[in-house]
Amino acid sequence: MQLDGTNLYVLTRQDGKLWRLDTTTGQFTWLADFPGNGLLRLSDGDFLTTWVGTEGGPSRGVSRYDSDTGAVTANWAPVPRGEGLALSPDQRIVYTDDLFTGQIYRIPLDAPDRWSVVTTVPGLIPGLDDLATSADGDIYVAAHLTGVIRRVDPDSGATCALTTELPVGWAGPSSVRIAPSRDGYALYVTSFDGTLRRLQPPADVKLMPVRGS
Repeated sequence: MQLDGTNLYVLTRQDGKLWRLDTTTGQFTWLADFPGNGLLRLSDGDFLTTWVGTEGGPSRGVSRYDSDTGAVTANWAPVPRGEGLALSPDQRIVYTDDLFTGQIYRIPLDAPDRWSVVTTVPGLIPGLDDLATSADGDIYVAAHLTGVIRRVDPDSGATCALTTELPVGWAGPSSVRIAPSRDGYALYVTSFDGTLRRLQPPADVKLMPVRGS
Protein backbone atom coordinates (compact mmCIF):
# COMPACT_ATOMS: atom_id res chain seq x y z
CA MET A 1 0.00 0.00 0.00
CA GLN A 2 1.07 3.60 -0.65
CA LEU A 3 -0.60 6.70 0.81
CA ASP A 4 -0.69 10.00 -1.07
CA GLY A 5 -2.77 12.65 0.66
CA THR A 6 -6.26 11.18 1.01
CA ASN A 7 -5.64 8.50 -1.62
CA LEU A 8 -4.50 5.04 -0.59
CA TYR A 9 -3.12 2.86 -3.40
CA VAL A 10 -3.49 -0.87 -2.94
CA LEU A 11 -2.09 -3.79 -4.90
CA THR A 12 -4.19 -6.96 -4.64
CA ARG A 13 -2.07 -10.02 -5.32
CA GLN A 14 -4.84 -12.57 -5.83
CA ASP A 15 -6.27 -10.86 -8.90
CA GLY A 16 -3.23 -8.72 -9.78
CA LYS A 17 -4.82 -5.29 -9.81
CA LEU A 18 -3.84 -1.77 -8.71
CA TRP A 19 -6.61 0.17 -6.92
CA ARG A 20 -7.02 3.69 -5.55
CA LEU A 21 -9.07 4.15 -2.39
CA ASP A 22 -10.40 7.63 -1.65
CA THR A 23 -10.21 7.60 2.15
CA THR A 24 -12.71 10.47 2.44
CA THR A 25 -15.48 8.81 0.41
CA GLY A 26 -14.53 5.14 0.66
CA GLN A 27 -14.68 4.76 -3.13
CA PHE A 28 -12.42 2.17 -4.79
CA THR A 29 -11.22 2.85 -8.35
CA TRP A 30 -9.49 0.20 -10.48
CA LEU A 31 -6.40 1.62 -12.21
CA ALA A 32 -4.64 -1.26 -13.95
CA ASP A 33 -3.89 -4.97 -14.11
CA PHE A 34 -0.61 -4.80 -12.26
CA PRO A 35 0.37 -8.08 -10.53
CA GLY A 36 3.24 -7.91 -8.10
CA ASN A 37 4.77 -8.14 -4.65
CA GLY A 38 6.28 -4.79 -3.65
CA LEU A 39 4.69 -1.44 -4.51
CA LEU A 40 6.47 1.91 -4.73
CA ARG A 41 5.05 5.28 -5.80
CA LEU A 42 7.49 7.62 -7.56
CA SER A 43 7.48 11.42 -7.28
CA ASP A 44 5.90 11.74 -10.76
CA GLY A 45 2.94 9.58 -9.70
CA ASP A 46 4.06 6.42 -11.50
CA PHE A 47 4.20 3.10 -9.64
CA LEU A 48 6.75 0.29 -9.61
CA THR A 49 6.10 -3.29 -8.62
CA THR A 50 7.99 -6.58 -8.49
CA TRP A 51 7.02 -10.13 -9.37
CA VAL A 52 9.40 -12.76 -8.05
CA GLY A 53 7.72 -15.65 -9.84
CA THR A 54 7.00 -17.92 -6.86
CA GLU A 55 3.25 -17.25 -7.19
CA GLY A 56 3.14 -18.66 -10.70
CA GLY A 57 4.64 -17.70 -14.03
CA PRO A 58 8.15 -16.35 -14.66
CA SER A 59 9.74 -13.42 -12.86
CA ARG A 60 8.88 -10.04 -14.37
CA GLY A 61 11.70 -8.09 -12.73
CA VAL A 62 10.41 -4.62 -11.94
CA SER A 63 7.35 -3.34 -13.84
CA ARG A 64 6.15 0.27 -14.14
CA TYR A 65 2.69 1.81 -14.28
CA ASP A 66 2.43 5.15 -16.13
CA SER A 67 -0.02 7.32 -14.19
CA ASP A 68 -0.64 9.60 -17.20
CA THR A 69 -1.48 6.97 -19.80
CA GLY A 70 -2.45 4.00 -17.61
CA ALA A 71 0.03 1.81 -19.53
CA VAL A 72 1.98 -0.93 -17.74
CA THR A 73 5.51 -1.78 -18.88
CA ALA A 74 6.25 -5.32 -17.71
CA ASN A 75 9.92 -6.07 -16.96
CA TRP A 76 10.72 -2.34 -17.16
CA ALA A 77 13.92 -3.15 -15.25
CA PRO A 78 14.97 -6.70 -16.22
CA VAL A 79 16.53 -7.78 -12.93
CA PRO A 80 16.43 -11.57 -12.37
CA ARG A 81 13.92 -11.23 -9.51
CA GLY A 82 12.65 -8.53 -7.15
CA GLU A 83 10.85 -8.38 -3.81
CA GLY A 84 10.93 -5.09 -1.88
CA LEU A 85 11.38 -1.62 -3.38
CA ALA A 86 13.03 1.50 -1.94
CA LEU A 87 14.30 4.84 -3.27
CA SER A 88 17.70 6.42 -2.74
CA PRO A 89 17.75 9.78 -0.89
CA ASP A 90 18.13 11.72 -4.18
CA GLN A 91 15.27 9.62 -5.66
CA ARG A 92 17.33 8.78 -8.72
CA ILE A 93 17.94 5.12 -7.82
CA VAL A 94 15.54 2.36 -6.83
CA TYR A 95 16.73 -0.71 -4.93
CA THR A 96 15.20 -4.17 -4.94
CA ASP A 97 16.32 -7.51 -3.52
CA ASP A 98 16.43 -11.12 -4.67
CA LEU A 99 14.69 -13.72 -2.51
CA PHE A 100 16.83 -16.60 -3.75
CA THR A 101 20.35 -15.26 -4.35
CA GLY A 102 20.51 -12.68 -1.52
CA GLN A 103 21.55 -9.99 -3.99
CA ILE A 104 20.48 -6.34 -3.76
CA TYR A 105 20.08 -4.56 -7.10
CA ARG A 106 20.59 -0.88 -7.96
CA ILE A 107 18.34 0.41 -10.77
CA PRO A 108 18.83 3.93 -12.21
CA LEU A 109 15.38 5.42 -12.86
CA ASP A 110 16.60 7.04 -16.08
CA ALA A 111 18.27 3.83 -17.35
CA PRO A 112 16.49 0.82 -15.84
CA ASP A 113 18.19 -1.65 -18.18
CA ARG A 114 21.57 -0.69 -16.65
CA TRP A 115 20.93 -2.28 -13.28
CA SER A 116 23.82 -3.56 -11.18
CA VAL A 117 24.44 -5.63 -8.05
CA VAL A 118 25.09 -3.66 -4.86
CA THR A 119 26.06 -6.66 -2.74
CA THR A 120 25.21 -10.25 -1.89
CA VAL A 121 23.93 -10.72 1.65
CA PRO A 122 25.65 -13.58 3.53
CA GLY A 123 23.85 -16.91 3.87
CA LEU A 124 23.03 -19.85 1.63
CA ILE A 125 19.47 -18.60 1.03
CA PRO A 126 18.88 -15.61 3.37
CA GLY A 127 15.36 -15.06 2.03
CA LEU A 128 15.50 -11.31 1.42
CA ASP A 129 12.05 -9.78 1.47
CA ASP A 130 11.42 -6.08 2.07
CA LEU A 131 13.88 -3.20 2.33
CA ALA A 132 14.01 0.50 3.24
CA THR A 133 16.50 3.34 2.80
CA SER A 134 17.55 6.03 5.25
CA ALA A 135 18.27 9.71 4.60
CA ASP A 136 22.01 9.03 4.84
CA GLY A 137 21.76 6.41 2.10
CA ASP A 138 21.98 3.16 4.05
CA ILE A 139 19.76 0.23 3.05
CA TYR A 140 17.95 -1.82 5.70
CA VAL A 141 16.81 -5.25 4.54
CA ALA A 142 14.71 -7.98 6.15
CA ALA A 143 15.91 -11.56 5.61
CA HIS A 144 13.11 -13.80 6.80
CA LEU A 145 14.69 -17.24 6.34
CA THR A 146 17.66 -16.30 8.55
CA GLY A 147 15.69 -14.00 10.88
CA VAL A 148 18.06 -11.05 10.40
CA ILE A 149 17.74 -7.30 9.75
CA ARG A 150 20.84 -6.07 7.94
CA ARG A 151 22.22 -2.64 7.21
CA VAL A 152 23.93 -2.29 3.83
CA ASP A 153 26.29 0.43 2.62
CA PRO A 154 25.29 0.83 -1.06
CA ASP A 155 28.67 2.36 -1.97
CA SER A 156 30.97 -0.31 -0.55
CA GLY A 157 28.52 -3.20 -0.40
CA ALA A 158 29.48 -3.86 3.23
CA THR A 159 26.75 -5.39 5.40
CA CYS A 160 26.22 -5.89 9.12
CA ALA A 161 23.54 -7.65 11.13
CA LEU A 162 21.57 -5.33 13.41
CA THR A 163 19.78 -8.17 15.18
CA THR A 164 19.89 -11.95 14.98
CA GLU A 165 17.21 -12.57 17.63
CA LEU A 166 14.15 -12.59 15.37
CA PRO A 167 12.21 -15.72 14.36
CA VAL A 168 13.56 -17.59 11.34
CA GLY A 169 11.99 -19.31 8.36
CA TRP A 170 8.32 -18.65 7.64
CA ALA A 171 7.92 -16.84 10.97
CA GLY A 172 10.77 -14.46 10.12
CA PRO A 173 10.83 -10.72 9.31
CA SER A 174 8.89 -9.78 6.19
CA SER A 175 9.10 -5.98 6.21
CA VAL A 176 11.20 -3.15 7.64
CA ARG A 177 10.31 0.55 7.77
CA ILE A 178 11.70 3.76 9.30
CA ALA A 179 9.09 5.67 11.28
CA PRO A 180 8.81 8.03 14.30
CA SER A 181 9.28 6.66 17.80
CA ARG A 182 9.52 8.14 21.30
CA ASP A 183 13.11 9.20 20.69
CA GLY A 184 13.42 10.29 17.08
CA TYR A 185 13.07 7.45 14.57
CA ALA A 186 13.27 3.68 14.78
CA LEU A 187 13.08 0.61 12.58
CA TYR A 188 9.72 -1.16 12.65
CA VAL A 189 9.75 -4.80 11.65
CA THR A 190 6.75 -6.96 10.77
CA SER A 191 7.11 -10.73 10.65
CA PHE A 192 5.22 -13.63 9.14
CA ASP A 193 4.31 -14.71 12.67
CA GLY A 194 2.05 -11.64 12.90
CA THR A 195 4.19 -9.54 15.23
CA LEU A 196 5.33 -5.91 14.99
CA ARG A 197 8.66 -5.08 16.61
CA ARG A 198 10.53 -1.80 17.11
CA LEU A 199 14.31 -1.66 16.84
CA GLN A 200 15.43 1.54 18.57
CA PRO A 201 18.89 2.75 17.50
CA PRO A 202 21.45 4.03 20.04
CA ALA A 203 21.10 7.68 21.06
CA ASP A 204 24.11 8.71 18.98
CA VAL A 205 22.68 7.18 15.77
CA LYS A 206 20.54 9.65 13.82
CA LEU A 207 18.17 7.48 11.84
CA MET A 208 15.97 9.39 9.41
CA PRO A 209 13.71 8.24 6.55
CA VAL A 210 14.13 9.35 2.96
CA ARG A 211 12.08 12.50 2.39
CA GLY A 212 8.85 11.74 0.57
CA SER A 213 8.98 8.01 1.25
